[in-house]
Amino acid sequence: MNRTLPYFLVLAVLAAWPVFSFAAQNAPSSELTFEEDFLSKPVPSFLSEIQINADASADVQETFSVTFSDSRHGVFRTLPFVYGSRDERIFIPIDVSSVLRDGHEEPFSISQDGGVKKIKIGNPSQTITGTHVYRIFYHVSAVVNFLSDSDEFYWNVNGNDWEWTWKAVNVTVNPPIGTSLLSANVRCYTGEAGSDANNCTSSSEGTGVTLGTAGDALTVVAQFSKGVITKPADYDALRAGAVPFATRYKNLLLGANAAVALLGFIGLFFWWLRHGRDPKSKAVTIAQY
Repeated sequence: MNRTLPYFLVLAVLAAWPVFSFAAQNAPSSELTFEEDFLSKPVPSFLSEIQINADASADVQETFSVTFSDSRHGVFRTLPFVYGSRDERIFIPIDVSSVLRDGHEEPFSISQDGGVKKIKIGNPSQTITGTHVYRIFYHVSAVVNFLSDSDEFYWNVNGNDWEWTWKAVNVTVNPPIGTSLLSANVRCYTGEAGSDANNCTSSSEGTGVTLGTAGDALTVVAQFSKGVITKPADYDALRAGAVPFATRYKNLLLGANAAVALLGFIGLFFWWLRHGRDPKSKAVTIAQY
């Protein structure tokens, strides 16, 4: 047997390895990104995933696709945070943490108009066209209603203030970790504000419940037994409209810190001018030995 044959085989494999490696790297991936998977659905829709927490708060993740036929900077998302009458208003604090467009961070700003929080999404110096997938992440405090015999999560999933009509709206409501939610304890309302129609489907999804409707605004109501959710100490204050000082005056505090730092720098500079430099000598001193 020729002993050099194995060496030639090893050299051949090593020579061919870059070719196989290049082909593997450039082969189409069978795994879709979140956005590609979302757009691959028969009907691109508005999708909401809600995690209800044991402290009466909720974490919400919204996903929706928008097709721009002309140049736009982005979209607006309005979220009501004040409910009830003028004499008895209820505040539901909402904190938006991030917004993604096509899987990447997207600039956004927030303004308030009456009882509505308006999220302006998009780069003011850039316009886009075509189809894009947006994802909004936000935290809602003191959102659970504590009733006499049960506790209730009541939420308008997609709202009514859109320029277009959704072909499908779906929401998955997940209960506090370690608990489960039955379909019998979840109901929906569809249509315009105040409607008592319930044209939606419902199914169990893990420990939670998924509801869906076609072309309507969707509101979800989930009931919990007493003891599943705990009323936090600041619940009543938050619902009365109290906002933590650091949150209310966040920008003012940042500006004040910057001003203090600047004044401190200027003070140190003038102190150095007066005391830190060597004094000027009026005559040349020659040391003599």
